[in-house]
Amino acid sequence: MKAATTLSFRSLIHRALSPLRFAESYPALLLAGALMMLGMSGVWVNMPLSGSSRLTELTPATRDILLLSAGLMGLFLLATAMKRPLLRLVISLILFGFVFTLAQQVSFFDGAHLLQYITESTQFREMQHVLALHDVPNAGRSVETPLVFDTYAFSDRLAATTGILGWGPKLALLTAVLLTVYAWAKVYRWLHSVLIVAVFIAALVLLNGTGSVLLAYLKLNQGIRDLNDNKVESAIVQLAEITELDPVIAFSTGLPLLKSYVAYQVEGPESPLASAYVMSQRLAANDFNGVLALHDVLLRTKNQAVLRDNAMDRVEVAMTQTALNRMALLALWDNDWYRAEDYYQQGLQIGRNAASELALLYIYKETRQHEACNLLADNLIPAISNRSVEADIWTTKGDCLVASGRILEARDAYEHSIQLDSDKNYRAVKGLSGS
Repeated sequence: MKAATTLSFRSLIHRALSPLRFAESYPALLLAGALMMLGMSGVWVNMPLSGSSRLTELTPATRDILLLSAGLMGLFLLATAMKRPLLRLVISLILFGFVFTLAQQVSFFDGAHLLQYITESTQFREMQHVLALHDVPNAGRSVETPLVFDTYAFSDRLAATTGILGWGPKLALLTAVLLTVYAWAKVYRWLHSVLIVAVFIAALVLLNGTGSVLLAYLKLNQGIRDLNDNKVESAIVQLAEITELDPVIAFSTGLPLLKSYVAYQVEGPESPLASAYVMSQRLAANDFNGVLALHDVLLRTKNQAVLRDNAMDRVEVAMTQTALNRMALLALWDNDWYRAEDYYQQGLQIGRNAASELALLYIYKETRQHEACNLLADNLIPAISNRSVEADIWTTKGDCLVASGRILEARDAYEHSIQLDSDKNYRAVKGLSGS
């Protein structure tokens, strides 16, 4: 009886200490679990100007997603403790597929995010031109993501996807890949494991829409080849099927321009559908007045019964703003502040553009429109989450406040600027010491 009691007591102690023994045996797996949850709760979307977003800001189902991730990670650890290598491999693949698909949904398959990334990349580049004219050192140095100006090519779409994704999904994906490699390496039945991985990858590509996207880009390349070979009818068929396979590609700049080029070839330059291609040619030739003239014609004929693509309208508006911004930059180069202000104001009447507003901020400073400078800075700061650009805005606001005689407010503005970006922020340091 005494021996049985002792054995039972030892069994209880063994069970109580088993989690500790698991932690001693597999500390790396526990660390991987912590990294997985850290990634899932981290920054998921990152934009060049508007900043970052977490899952809680992207979807109301964040709690369910985190619970599912934690559950899959727990099953992985349980399969490890039970010494079930094939089951562990399957669970790791499911975890990877879940994180991979979720990351695709907020980047690769999210046309709105891709369009926002393209737009902000363009605006950021235009900002650099404005800041360079004002000798602002190292402007925009806090942007570490690649700038992509179109997703017309598949490689550009991948680059945009990489830029959009924040550190959260990248950490979670890396952890999931390492867990899968670990689980695969521990399976002794190689034939079974290879078959499982192959079936999973094929199912993932087919079920999550990646296969349709690849087919759409194949048809896009075939359509371009048909156009080069003067097979216009075949090209039209190929291009018509692209957006059915991959609606997101319509958010690019290249596809609407390609469709406009087809209309130009078939119906001639007078076709309303050919206007985007004609405008792009004028913009490429630096015929900015020609771009504005065509934009005015399109506005006058907008109510006519012509079946037009919203994507084509969006591209034409973007090109018109680009033409106005370039004309404004030329005026800034000649120190013609008021003509530049007029061009930027015209562009802002078409649509909001952070680069145009930043340029107006410097124009108001140079032309001593201090109250307008302060008001515009207050409106621009909430829209910018790039630390170095925001720091430059605070510095310019400080300069305008000093010129207005509001010294205490100016010092606060300079201090804000230095807090945001203390690396070689000479303008703010000089302004703070001078005030």
